[in-house]
Amino acid sequence: MTSQVPNSTSGTTAEAAPLRPALDESIERLVLLSSEAQTTRAFLRSALETIASTLCAPAAILELRMMSQVVTEKVSNPPEQEVFWSQTIQSVLIDAMGDKGPRARMYSGKQENGGVALLSAPIRSQDSRYSGAVALVCACPSEEHARELLTALSSLAYLTAMLIDSSSKGSSSESAASDTGAMANLRKVTQYESTTELAYAITNKLRARDGCDTVALAQVIGVDLKILSISGLDDISAKSPGVRCIQAAMEECYDVAQTIVNQSKNDLDPDIFITQSRLHTRWTDQAGGAAVASIPLIVEGEVVAVISIRRSPHANFTAEDIDEFRTLVEPYAATLEIIECARRSLPAHAKQASQKLFSRVASHKDWGLKAMILAPILLAAWLGFGSMDYEVVVPASVQLADARHVSSPQDGKLSSVFSFPGDEVEAGDLLCEFDVTELVLEKQSLESELEILRIRENQALADDDPVELQLAGANKKQLQANLWLVEHRISAGQVRAPIAGTIVVGDMRERIGDVFSKGEPMFRVAADDGWRIELEIPEDSISSVQTGMEGRFSSFARPEDQHLLRVRRVDPDAVQRQGQNVFVAEADAILNAEWIRSGMEGLAKIEVGERAPWWVLFHGVEEWVQLHLWL
Repeated sequence: MTSQVPNSTSGTTAEAAPLRPALDESIERLVLLSSEAQTTRAFLRSALETIASTLCAPAAILELRMMSQVVTEKVSNPPEQEVFWSQTIQSVLIDAMGDKGPRARMYSGKQENGGVALLSAPIRSQDSRYSGAVALVCACPSEEHARELLTALSSLAYLTAMLIDSSSKGSSSESAASDTGAMANLRKVTQYESTTELAYAITNKLRARDGCDTVALAQVIGVDLKILSISGLDDISAKSPGVRCIQAAMEECYDVAQTIVNQSKNDLDPDIFITQSRLHTRWTDQAGGAAVASIPLIVEGEVVAVISIRRSPHANFTAEDIDEFRTLVEPYAATLEIIECARRSLPAHAKQASQKLFSRVASHKDWGLKAMILAPILLAAWLGFGSMDYEVVVPASVQLADARHVSSPQDGKLSSVFSFPGDEVEAGDLLCEFDVTELVLEKQSLESELEILRIRENQALADDDPVELQLAGANKKQLQANLWLVEHRISAGQVRAPIAGTIVVGDMRERIGDVFSKGEPMFRVAADDGWRIELEIPEDSISSVQTGMEGRFSSFARPEDQHLLRVRRVDPDAVQRQGQNVFVAEADAILNAEWIRSGMEGLAKIEVGERAPWWVLFHGVEEWVQLHLWL
């Protein structure tokens, strides 16, 4: 929200106004506000207005993260300047929430005694229950005044954090009594729309109340255990290693129906608590030695839910801690099924009825009758509610990914060939040679002329003839350049491999004695690991294939050998292949087998993801009907 403060932002006002009296007055006002405010949010709003007024700030922002709640308050005077300052102050606030201490940025102005300071200071509790920062902009004529303002802001921010802590501690006993009464009053659960919403409220509240690192709550549904919430996580991914580890530990507690505690110092009663368990030990190891515990919540002799808690390695659990957790959460356990039934949709009711029917059939003693009844039911349930991996199968071929062309370096006659298609070569290996006899003779002639010029140069030096000496030196440089050019052409007459790999094109044996033009293609060298897979994706499957998808490739030559691939690029335009429109895609693959050759064909299976079984089996028929019958 946006509030207004008195308009006193000029540089002279900020400099002339005595800061100390205003600071003392602000401290008294903050203490008074903490006692009068009905909620923490109301106190923070009033505190920001007081801080902005004390430091003559035209714009200020305060953000505080408390458990899963984020409180943001803003001050702007005049209000239309909020857009002007918003982005700048927001960036300073983000920096302050990541830094450990206060920060100041000073900007000089065009007018005399003009300047602007962006100030920020963190607001953190000692027990890490909340964290945040306050940032504001102030008129500031000098760096010294900016340091004074930053000191004042740091003091007021620290006082604000202390007042929040003291307010919370002062009302802890009343809050505890209120929370106990709320838990006992089960009618309050009707305000929650789902069991997940209730679970998030429970886990986040317990995490903040007892200073735990992580609190997770899972409900027993049928014979399975489903995690409803994990404190601090908005989205629970079943594929996450951390979530899988917690899930396994909770299932272990559900199986034994007894409290399990794993920590560095286990002095709990082994008759009441299980202190040695494989899955909880693995959870501890994954969490860096943290203390972990899982508590089964039992209603009418059955486990209906499991709550798991993780603490820091040195914050061990006591028996009183476990009893307190059970006392706080167990009253809600009985309401989980009530909420689920009240909010359950018609398909969900049908699913539960099917599960009950399955249980009755399973209790029958005639196994033949069970199989006859259950087989079509299970098949229909799997087709309608199950899932299976869907793969797109497309034609594919092996292509070279990294190949270098070797061309004739100059005009000349080929005299010798040393490498042929299929040979493996290293970078720099000799492939062939051109006839350089004329170049060798030209080199010898130039060397003789160069020797004559050296003699003339020495004679001119002896005769003290500067003109002749200069001419001999110039001619010598010209002949030396020509000699270097001839040597370069002789060296270029030896064609060498540019990279290590295999020669795939270039049988020059039948062309020995032919005259080549400069730039005429001769060899093609492919790197040993330079392979890619070219996919031909039909039109009806192109919407399912995207870059980054993985799959497998099998060639017709060796169908038993499968090679992993990843789609790298999909051409946007279709091409004609064998009378059909296809989209060509490229995939990276590791093909290190000795028998792999360029142009080999096969099939590629691209993993698209999970789909309903009925769709995988019948989507072709469905699409044909939609296309031809317009249904």
